[in-house]
Amino acid sequence: MKIIAKYDRIMILKAVCAKLVYKVSKMKILLVIDDVSIFGGAERVVANLANAFLEQGDEVCVYSLFCKSQSLPYEYPNIVFHSHTSTIDLKKPKNKMGKILREILRIFVQPVNALIECKNAWSFKKFINEYQPNFILCNEWTNALVKTLAKMPNSVKVVHCSFDAYLQWGLELAGFKNVALLTFQEIEQFQAKYPSSNFYVIPNFLPNIPNAQTDYTQKVVLSVGRMSLDNQKGFLRLLEIWNLIMRDSAFKEWKLHIVGGGVKATN
Repeated sequence: MKIIAKYDRIMILKAVCAKLVYKVSKMKILLVIDDVSIFGGAERVVANLANAFLEQGDEVCVYSLFCKSQSLPYEYPNIVFHSHTSTIDLKKPKNKMGKILREILRIFVQPVNALIECKNAWSFKKFINEYQPNFILCNEWTNALVKTLAKMPNSVKVVHCSFDAYLQWGLELAGFKNVALLTFQEIEQFQAKYPSSNFYVIPNFLPNIPNAQTDYTQKVVLSVGRMSLDNQKGFLRLLEIWNLIMRDSAFKEWKLHIVGGGVKATN
């Protein structure tokens, strides 16, 4: 993945958003995220964007749908915490009787979830009417407000994961007129599924580009990322591949360093 300078990404995003709003000297930018208390890639990106926009002289607000902890892993300039009600999720049944029970419960759960979604959408629209942002960067991945945000013409959906992950998790982009991807690698797949959307490739950035140069004679392969139970970053697959590489005596001096947090980091 290409890493670009901070202001390069900021200017590209502003160029996209400039098509959505009239020219103003100072923009009011709203960044929507599921939970700012989570330690993850999307949350880091939102924090970096919020602070970079602020440095550019824009007014920034981060809208957090949920907040499981008051301890925040990243520094945000201005946060609005909102206690959205979570919808009821029926667990996958383990047997035939469980499937029957789930279908019975679904009859009662669906209207309750519909009411919860309406309440959350109404609360968000009320905030939007009060804050009046010039444009909205949608970073949420739970679909909690996807229908509401997709209908807003000044919203840009920022995709933080792969096309396969969107299919696997049942995430939706339908309705979003403008979508920002991180790489060109899967843009054709996204375009085929959502032909009415405009797609822009805007890589992530580093807040500060380090001057240090690595020593390429170390014979070290470095992998950095979150080590979660669902193996989202593919570290288990990486270990399998590395085991195959180590069978070749030509690579016996090479080492694999894995760096990152997460629940499996100490296992």
